Amino acid sequence: MSRHLAVLKQMDIIKDEGKLTLTDQGKELAKRYEEESVLLQKWFGQYLPECSEQDKHDSAQNMVVALTPDFKAKMLEKIADMVQKNSMYDQIDSRGTL
Repeated sequence: MSRHLAVLKQMDIIKDEGKLTLTDQGKELAKRYEEESVLLQKWFGQYLPECSEQDKHDSAQNMVVALTPDFKAKMLEKIADMVQKNSMYDQIDSRGTL
């Protein structure tokens, strides 16, 4: 499954003996998410042929996230958590340099 499944709503994931398992609803959401991503990658390929495959993939993923409010909210929450936990940001002085 996709690395982007981590952004599914918490209720769509069951923790069982240390493993995370998607519920049926979570699996359906993940399937739709992947289908939308593939369609958007094709669109980017058609209209932006000079883009690299990685850029097309990343752009499609960003579009899917932007189009689904639950995913967008969860991603923003995760990004905020990562920024707070990243020790590199603690080392930046007031001038914005390391």
